[in-house]
Amino acid sequence: MSVDAVALVREAYEAWNRDGPRAMLPYASAELQLQDPPQMPDGRTWEGCDAVLARLEEVAGAVGGRWVDLREMRLAGDEVFVAMAWRIDSSPDSAVLGDVFHLVRVRGGKLDRIRVFVTEADALETVD
Repeated sequence: MSVDAVALVREAYEAWNRDGPRAMLPYASAELQLQDPPQMPDGRTWEGCDAVLARLEEVAGAVGGRWVDLREMRLAGDEVFVAMAWRIDSSPDSAVLGDVFHLVRVRGGKLDRIRVFVTEADALETVD
């Protein structure tokens, strides 16, 4: 893991912001996994790039926000920690719908796994 992983994750998330979750496709491995927050009662792990991107689109639609304010991105163990706030849109006065935290693993130059958390503490407690 290197600072290059942080740059790759940033580029992927900025593409998502511009053009929606499907814009992450060039950055994702075919085996990409997405793990819902542990406290989500019906949470599960989504496997395969198509299933993960469909889930991200579903969540974005349910939340109602079309843009995330990327607040922090840094190495955390062997993953990239991402702190973001869901917003209605990219305007500075857009309402914040909620904070979300991801731990993203990069392998072979591609996003390999995204773990989703509702608090920063929950995310950072799982870092190796």
